[in-house]
Amino acid sequence: MARIDRMTQPVELRFPVFFWTLTGSAHVVVGRGTSASLRLGEGRGVWVNAGQRLHVDRGPDAVVLGMRCRGDDALPFTGAGGATTGAVDAAWHDRLVDQFASSLGYLQEEQRGPAPAAMPTSTGAREAARILLDDLSTPVDVADLASAVHLSAATLHRRFREETALSVGQWRARARVAAAEAYLREPGATLASAAHRVGLSSASALSRLMRTTSVPVRAPVQAGAARSTWPRTNRMHVLVWVYRGSARVSAGELTVDLGEGELTWLPAGIPNVVRMDAGSLVLPVGARVGRTPRAGGPVRVHPQDAAALLAASAREYDPIEPTTTALVDGLFYGYLAHGSEDDRQGSRLMTRLLEEFHRQPSSDRSVGQWAELLGCTRDELDEALDGGFRRWRTSARMGIARQLLFAGVDVRSIAKHLGYSGTSSFSHVFAREHGVPPSGYRGYV
Repeated sequence: MARIDRMTQPVELRFPVFFWTLTGSAHVVVGRGTSASLRLGEGRGVWVNAGQRLHVDRGPDAVVLGMRCRGDDALPFTGAGGATTGAVDAAWHDRLVDQFASSLGYLQEEQRGPAPAAMPTSTGAREAARILLDDLSTPVDVADLASAVHLSAATLHRRFREETALSVGQWRARARVAAAEAYLREPGATLASAAHRVGLSSASALSRLMRTTSVPVRAPVQAGAARSTWPRTNRMHVLVWVYRGSARVSAGELTVDLGEGELTWLPAGIPNVVRMDAGSLVLPVGARVGRTPRAGGPVRVHPQDAAALLAASAREYDPIEPTTTALVDGLFYGYLAHGSEDDRQGSRLMTRLLEEFHRQPSSDRSVGQWAELLGCTRDELDEALDGGFRRWRTSARMGIARQLLFAGVDVRSIAKHLGYSGTSSFSHVFAREHGVPPSGYRGYV
């Protein structure tokens, strides 16, 4: 009998979502207090607003795509109130799949909406700007800010003037306006809530600041243009699929060309980028923890059923409760066949370690204590980790941080959850690992 994926608890939404049934059916329960029970048949969708509690059951073999919505997303029908259902015409299919991909944040697209002033270029001033961006709601004394980056207040002011043509205060004001205007594009956002979000006392204070601060706007990406992923080094093995068109995948020193329907694994720990031809789209299907196999580049996978791949991608990257799938598990172990049995055993152990670590990411257990918890020897765990526990722990924490940032959790709460002493130490580690501060993060697979 086919398995039905069930969410054990309703999830309170921090952002609007859209779910759409391509094939099969889904059962949706939505509401606060009094709940409404909805059945989504084939070709039906539901938009659910932030603040609602949501429970979704996918039917056997159903393909149900869910995505986080942004204020300027186009949908087949207008969402209003707590939840709205409607028909999804076949003409919308490709467009919605594109929006699902865009919602995951791995495509290198122009920033939607206003951007703050240019970042300072010198090391100390740039780090000060990152500290300001990490938490716009907390008052910052310039002398304290300068001390945190080992500069005098006069030097910090001078560098901001020389490198951005703005004082520290003017630069922060522009950053506040950019953040507020981006937030105001979200459904349900108000001037008062935007003001509070960026550390201003009232809606009128924000309005005054907006009137006196000019912020540039970047043009949106043209539909059908060639795209690419952000150049990055994955901390997990990622399976990608050419959903439409063609693509060129580079990982390390190797490059492969893929046609429509083809798949490849991007090995963990190796810098990679995926470039798509005009009108093409590459979707992530799933990611798994594990050591890099002996083959140091992209690993092709035999084409699979397209509906099954889309269903797996929808489950693995569900916006409210991602779940692993048997399809990706099977392809992952086949991929590891390029290595040895030790690779497979190490991957299973690493998966268990990651599951336990996610329950308590602030834990300061030693390698020996983790081995005892997992029921293995320290040597076995050291081997699976390639002897680098501290490096692995940092990578695991950064993976959690990316998920929480994308869900809208504030930097201070994330730092505390992950066991960092404060936002500055967390931001320093995040910027070192990703090349951008938490405030500049726009999403990764």
